[in-house]
Amino acid sequence: MSNNYPMSAAESKTKYLYTFGFSTTILYIPVTVCSLLSFLLVRMKVLLFMTTLTNSVCLWIVVTIAITAQTLVFMPSNIFAIYYTTVCYHLKITLENLGKSLHNMPKSEYDSAYKKYISIRKFVTYIDDELSLLVFLSLIYNACNMYFGITVILHTEEYLDAVQITSIYCLFIASYVGYIGMTLSGSLLQETSEHLWFQVHDALISRSKITSLQQRFLSLLEKGLFLTVWKIVPIKRSFIVATTGTIFSYCILLDSLRSLKNISPMWNSFSNMTST
Repeated sequence: MSNNYPMSAAESKTKYLYTFGFSTTILYIPVTVCSLLSFLLVRMKVLLFMTTLTNSVCLWIVVTIAITAQTLVFMPSNIFAIYYTTVCYHLKITLENLGKSLHNMPKSEYDSAYKKYISIRKFVTYIDDELSLLVFLSLIYNACNMYFGITVILHTEEYLDAVQITSIYCLFIASYVGYIGMTLSGSLLQETSEHLWFQVHDALISRSKITSLQQRFLSLLEKGLFLTVWKIVPIKRSFIVATTGTIFSYCILLDSLRSLKNISPMWNSFSNMTST
């Protein structure tokens, strides 16, 4: 597709993609560091059913395995967010270049523009078929991180010290920045498609005669072009606000349903054991 449409605009703005990818990745460094300190602090007692590791070599081996497993769980979501954002951004640039080419395009070449748009639409459909489920899983992953972030605010007593709290805060920020960037780039594709419809409509409405192919072009543009979340909901700006508010509301609801009677005594007894 990049062979048919110039990507100079995209290349001049790739610094924003690099900044996004770097920032979302660098935010996972404090998550790893704080998790490492937290594991060493509790000496893996919680993960090993209160079994004390007196041997420092065994302790470091278990901590290394835990940190590696945690990284293998966290990083795929971040990598997918970067990849999805990059794909959406280049699709947006492709539509913008098609719209710019319409300004100086002769009337006789609008048929070729229609064919180009058809190829773009097929490619977007293919991308959506392959990645819409992963977008849904990313939404679930972000919801879990938001829930953990809310529990830190509402129930600080569940956590041993500031290291654990900092780790969860950093994880929440990192995952949410990636999620916002991913969904925002998806919504920009829909907005660019809508703007392209206005361009074609303004160019053709003044004509006394519109061919049937040009009419189909307008009708197809009017349907819009957007990516979805598991073929259920189109990704728009309103989707970002709606999902954020819904997830936050359900996190508060779930938190109000669970019992916390025995959590504080358990952590207090564990803190006494570690101090002694």
